[in-house]
Amino acid sequence: MSLLKELERGLPTRVIGRKVRVYDVVTSTNDLLWELSDRGAEEGTAVFADGQTHGRGRLGRSWWSPTGKGIWMSVLLRPPTAEGAVPMTTIVGALATADAVRATTRLPALIRWPNDILVRGKKAAGVLVEARAAPNGRILVLGIGIDVNASRSEMPQDIAKLATSLSEEANEEINRLELAKSLLGELDRWYQIELEQDTETINQRWRSLSATLGSRIVLEQGRQRYEGTVFDVDVRFGLALRLDRGGIKHFRGEHVTVLDEA
Repeated sequence: MSLLKELERGLPTRVIGRKVRVYDVVTSTNDLLWELSDRGAEEGTAVFADGQTHGRGRLGRSWWSPTGKGIWMSVLLRPPTAEGAVPMTTIVGALATADAVRATTRLPALIRWPNDILVRGKKAAGVLVEARAAPNGRILVLGIGIDVNASRSEMPQDIAKLATSLSEEANEEINRLELAKSLLGELDRWYQIELEQDTETINQRWRSLSATLGSRIVLEQGRQRYEGTVFDVDVRFGLALRLDRGGIKHFRGEHVTVLDEA
């Protein structure tokens, strides 16, 4: 963890990354940050761990977090408006992650709606936003996991079928410190854009990095199953699906499960 210890010096950012804490192995960086929040941690506080024993992804799924092989981090946010904060922050987190990967590794990272980062069709990173009520709005914890230097042979068999690491795709070891610094900088930049409510800038970048736009997908909302082609993504309205049976329907990421992509 000595490399990432350098992050504790802080970065010249406005909110995210000015206060950084680095740990060895924790259960979950999200859980740890909630504890720090209860003790009065300031907005923008970021925690990194060298490994997680109970990392988690969306919908309660577990997240494989091998020690010394990835970036496992969470950041505390207190946006002034609660409406739409979770889906907006999920997209902002995904944009920051994709941009940091692209800037650091030159790999063609794309976003699979609503919260996955793909490299050449395989998942290399994921974003998870959790929210709790507070007297003055909502508190958010934005968690990000990036598979950086794990080899495919190290991955559990079920994960290796669908996932990859940045080093596998780049054919070289990736500098975790540089990637972590870039990630904090991109998070700070995109969070400022979110606070400015510049949805057009967010939408333009999201569309340019979307791996879902134009794809035919099958998804489930409640007990209903929908099939169609994605013709737009928008932070205000979610994913726009042109249904096979006719008509258009919008979906928010926190409300649905993608069953298949064709």
